[in-house]
Amino acid sequence: MTITDHDVLQLTEGADAACADDACHLKLAVVTWLTDANPRLIAHDKTGRGLYNDATARLICPVEFDWDKAEYFLITAHSWPRFLYKDGRYDPANPAEGSFQGILLVKAVKLTFTSLSSVDEEDPVVPPGQGKRRRGERRMRMHIAGLLGMKKVATRAITYVAVQVSLQFALSSCGSWRLVDGLFNHMKFYDNIVSWFEDTRDVKEKKFVDELLWWWNK
Repeated sequence: MTITDHDVLQLTEGADAACADDACHLKLAVVTWLTDANPRLIAHDKTGRGLYNDATARLICPVEFDWDKAEYFLITAHSWPRFLYKDGRYDPANPAEGSFQGILLVKAVKLTFTSLSSVDEEDPVVPPGQGKRRRGERRMRMHIAGLLGMKKVATRAITYVAVQVSLQFALSSCGSWRLVDGLFNHMKFYDNIVSWFEDTRDVKEKKFVDELLWWWNK
C-alpha cells in the first residue's frame, strides 16, 4: 500500500482537528474542576487563567518553586509543572515520587479517552462490547479509547494529555496554539516526558515506570 501526499494531508488534518477538539473540551472542563479559583474562571474565556489566577498559576508553576513565595522563576520545557504530581507535592530528595499521578492529569486523561461521566468514577470504565447492559440502559456512543482499540493507558497518551493541560492549553491564558510560547517549547516538553518514561537508565528506573503504568491501568 502506497501512502500519497494526499493521504498524509488528510491524516494531518484529522489529527489537528482531534487535537483542537480535545483542547476545547479540556478548556471547558478545567473550570468545573478548579472550584477554588479566585477570581472565578470563565469557561469560554482563557484570559484570566495562567499566571493571572492563583489557582492555575500554582498548577503550572515549576515544582522547584513555591508560587506563594517565589518572587521570580522561569517556566520552561525542562521543569515539571506541579499539576503532574500527586496532591501537588514534590520532594527534592525523591523527585520521582508522586510524579504523573496528579488528579488533574488523571481527570484529563479520562475525559480525553473515555468520557466526561468517567472523570469522577473510581472504577475503570468497561470497554465497549464487554459487560451486559441492564434493562432500560441506553446504548452509549463508543468512546475514543474504544475507537482506537486502546487496551491500556500508554506513556504517550499520558504525555499527549500532559501537553494539552500544560501552560499552552487548559490552564493557560493563551488564546491560540503556539509551538513556542515565550520560553516554553511544547514540542520539547513532549519529548522530555517521552524520554522520562522510555529512556530508563537502570533497573530501578524501569521498575518505577512499570509500577507507575500499573497504577494507571489498575
